[in-house]
Amino acid sequence: MNRLQDRLVTTLDGSASLMHRELQELYHSQEGALWQAQNLYLGLSKLEQAFLNQDNIAILDVGFGMGYNALSTISLWLQGDGNTQVSMLSLEKDLELFLAILASENPWQCLMTKNWPKLLHALKAKNPQEYTALFHHPKTGKTFAWTLRFGDALLMLKTHIASDSFDIIFQDPFSPKKNPALWSKDWFANLARFTKRGSLLVSYSVASQVRADLAANGFICEKVPCPGPKKSWLRATKS
Repeated sequence: MNRLQDRLVTTLDGSASLMHRELQELYHSQEGALWQAQNLYLGLSKLEQAFLNQDNIAILDVGFGMGYNALSTISLWLQGDGNTQVSMLSLEKDLELFLAILASENPWQCLMTKNWPKLLHALKAKNPQEYTALFHHPKTGKTFAWTLRFGDALLMLKTHIASDSFDIIFQDPFSPKKNPALWSKDWFANLARFTKRGSLLVSYSVASQVRADLAANGFICEKVPCPGPKKSWLRATKS
């Protein structure tokens, strides 16, 4: 765990991030790891409103990382009225990091939101590359089915078999410069296979090539003004 401790960075909202050793890039905005999850991924996707108004929601979480987006999503659902059945697929390359997060001595556990360790430990290994958990809402008994898969995200997406499309996509891999495969035309073409009219993709990158490749695959892109030093975030709607 010492090597993780050495890479730990406390962001401006007091939540923890990590510096990726090889890529030399933070997992989150310096403005705040939790702040980014709640304002960008949950806020820009209008997730709270969706939980109130939709019967079923399917979410794709690209780049599980330290778990902020996924765990914030589950927490929001548990705190709500429980009107919605939810399924969420999280994709991640770094199994070692996930196992470190699960460890009781992980160096940022003290900074985690109160119920997150419990949510994480609900995940059970289906096989060495896949973990699943099923949560029941305390008010309604409706379910939130969470699957976390490890490996090459593009390969996992190409071989993904689903009866339903994703309603919301959290596009949160490392930057296009550092991780170009998950921002490529091929990547967005495969994402488009699992979307429908009205599906939302939200991301921190508003790069012109990203917007062009999304547009080429049927998404209407908008740059949404955001707080902090970064001027805008991306919301893309499938047409």
